[in-house]
Amino acid sequence: MFYHRFTTSLYIAGLLVCGCSEPNTEPTGPGSASSPIVVAPGAVTTKSDTAAPTETTQTPTAEPQTTETETDANPSTSETFATPTKAVSTMLTAAQAGDAVLLGSCFAEDAPKEFQAFRSGEATAKQIDEFKEFAQDATVGEETIDATKQTATVKVQFKRRAEELRLVKTEAGWKVLDF
Repeated sequence: MFYHRFTTSLYIAGLLVCGCSEPNTEPTGPGSASSPIVVAPGAVTTKSDTAAPTETTQTPTAEPQTTETETDANPSTSETFATPTKAVSTMLTAAQAGDAVLLGSCFAEDAPKEFQAFRSGEATAKQIDEFKEFAQDATVGEETIDATKQTATVKVQFKRRAEELRLVKTEAGWKVLDF
């Protein structure tokens, strides 16, 4: 008698969990035909060989991934370099991420030779890591654009020292010239 009541209670509890309020009705809750369960690849697990398989539901939490070609195909035509501050922020973000392609696109053609390795794509892993370390915890400060609207400075507080980055306006937007 106890066993029968226990299994009946489990059956009813199962119906309530899946969204059925009464036996022999269609489920309406999560996992029903009206709201399918999305299972990520490799997320199906089983308890044992004798137990019924169980599915682990995973909902996507990350934002949609963009490929490197989408992001870096032509970064200079986007809003990335629309202002001196945006250009400096892009440079710091690229450095902190170790994104050598985007980092290289932040520098002007006339930039000193230490930045030309980034522009040409010939920067070594050591150079990228050193610049990444230098850019960590940097804070972008005040922007000043000169009267000609062709050059600007942006103050940046790096971990070890404060710098005033000089930028130049190009056809592709604002680019870091020197600091």
